[in-house]
Amino acid sequence: LKLGLSRAPVVIRDEPDDLKAFLFVFYENLAGREFPLLEKAEIVSKLQAFGMAKSRIMKDILPLLQIPPTAFYLESFLSLSRLGFSAKKAISEKNLPFPIARLLAEFQVEDLEKIIPLLLPLGQNKQKEVLEDLLEISRRDNIPPREILEAPGIQAVLHSSKWPPVQKSERIRLALRPLLVVTPTERI
Repeated sequence: LKLGLSRAPVVIRDEPDDLKAFLFVFYENLAGREFPLLEKAEIVSKLQAFGMAKSRIMKDILPLLQIPPTAFYLESFLSLSRLGFSAKKAISEKNLPFPIARLLAEFQVEDLEKIIPLLLPLGQNKQKEVLEDLLEISRRDNIPPREILEAPGIQAVLHSSKWPPVQKSERIRLALRPLLVVTPTERI
């Protein structure tokens, strides 16, 4: 009615090939809007699930989504599509940029359940720092990040009622710093 038409023409396509049907809808939407980060990840994932070769996704699709056409970015976006609900919700609600979202995809779901509440109050630079620190400590010491966050000093901050969420997150970020510096004798 806003166009002044009482009827609008509609084209109904009967396409038995899921990939072709998906591509039709993709191109139709691409013409009218930009896709947010997680939608790009879902598009890439669905195209792969429908049988499109990774080489074709890189060559034909990633540039249309304004993603560099490399294997690194393809794999990164595929990993974003596999994130759990809470991580996707945080990325969407906080409009997290690709570098932080990509770091989130390196953690297990059980770790993200503990990490995300700490990240949300922080700015993007500090979020990235916390994620990188947790990954480095976890890999070096071969322990899951959720166990790092179980350390008594960190738990004391988490369960304290003295500080609002922003200050708690900042104190935990600072508590991770000494864990990064380990002398060679401490590692043995």
